[in-house]
Amino acid sequence: MYLKQYINEMHLECDEVRRTDCPVCGGKNTFTATNSAGDVLYNCYKAGCSVRGAHRTRLTVDQVVNRLQKNKQVNDTDFVMPRYITRSTKVGLFADQWGIPSDDLLFDIKDNRVVFPVLRDNKLVDAVGRAINKSSMKWKRYNNSDSLYRKGYGPTGVVVEDAISASVVPTVNSALTGIALMGTNMRDEYISQLRSFDKLVIALDPDARDKTISITKKLRSVGFNTSALNLTDDIKYRRTNDVRSLKVWGGDIENLSH
Repeated sequence: MYLKQYINEMHLECDEVRRTDCPVCGGKNTFTATNSAGDVLYNCYKAGCSVRGAHRTRLTVDQVVNRLQKNKQVNDTDFVMPRYITRSTKVGLFADQWGIPSDDLLFDIKDNRVVFPVLRDNKLVDAVGRAINKSSMKWKRYNNSDSLYRKGYGPTGVVVEDAISASVVPTVNSALTGIALMGTNMRDEYISQLRSFDKLVIALDPDARDKTISITKKLRSVGFNTSALNLTDDIKYRRTNDVRSLKVWGGDIENLSH
């Protein structure tokens, strides 16, 4: 029952694939779920896990309809931050852990999550929360808007998977803006939001290399100046070669030795 609830709370869109930590065995980034027209296929790649091998669950007709209706309502209404999301000292500790600014971060006291507000045209449209408790689903989206999470004001956009990595990007180089897909899918709704950037660098996690390449090709096909970055690790971990690459893309040639 818990596993089915976990999958439902992912709010997978049609044809979306999501990779997360396994809720059963706790394996890091070993659990995948794919929504194929209401049929959700899920699997854990960790040996010995009880959900290893392909499994299937089906969304009911009501769930599919409700999800479509919810998506439509989101596009038509303003987002209001829930009252249980507030300021907290836990935000500062979390920000220090990752070396990111804490000025605009909030805290979900109900779900024990650090919350990243999502703005579009300087208007609050959504929020994404990162769980502090490892037993919870790692990421949660509070609204189903079609807006990207962005951090920074640089002319070059670096497309990553999550809000922490997006927040790390401008701390490495202020000429860069971090852009979080909150997954690995480049939805059609995102493309118009990227037109303001002079250049785009696709830098998904190493295990999503195929996605990095396919997104790069997709954006090039519609006129973007786009490159793919082959990472050593997730950007949030600041591996030496990855930091160096970001400095190059941001034009920070003088400080490559640091």
